[in-house]
Amino acid sequence: MVEIIPRPIKKIVRWEEILFYFLVFLIMAMIVVYFVLGSLQERAQSKLQDLEEGLSQGRTPQMTALEQEALYYKVKIDEFSPFLEKHTLSSKFFDFLESRTHPKIFFFQINLNPGNSKVLLSGLADSFLSLGQQLLILSKDPMVESINLSSVSLGETGGIEFAFDMVLAGEVFRY
Repeated sequence: MVEIIPRPIKKIVRWEEILFYFLVFLIMAMIVVYFVLGSLQERAQSKLQDLEEGLSQGRTPQMTALEQEALYYKVKIDEFSPFLEKHTLSSKFFDFLESRTHPKIFFFQINLNPGNSKVLLSGLADSFLSLGQQLLILSKDPMVESINLSSVSLGETGGIEFAFDMVLAGEVFRY
């Protein structure tokens, strides 16, 4: 049956009203927290993926900075290298000569031209045997391209005075 008489409106108790608004607020807060946490998760996932890519490539920002610094110094070295390759050290010849000099040979004059690797050595030997051994030592050395005994004479105080003309390999004078 149809009721024509309206029913009295049930009055909502205060604690029910508070509970209703609290639940609505709680649901809204949960929705906001859901989206905030989703956004944070996406950011963290993106950052994690970037880090994994960096690790897979073996590059970190510090490594990239070090690589850039190393490349900078490599360019500087490459610019300087041609000058260093052309640079000759005449003093290297003395190390070469010291290691290949017969104990009974004394050199008293050296005319050195490192530009074309030519050397004129004048010296004094106590005998022809020592002079021959010195000539053999130098002629067998791979750094000596050519050697010529240009003069031999008996010395005023005894011994044999001699002069060698040599052409050396360029590596003897290289830095």
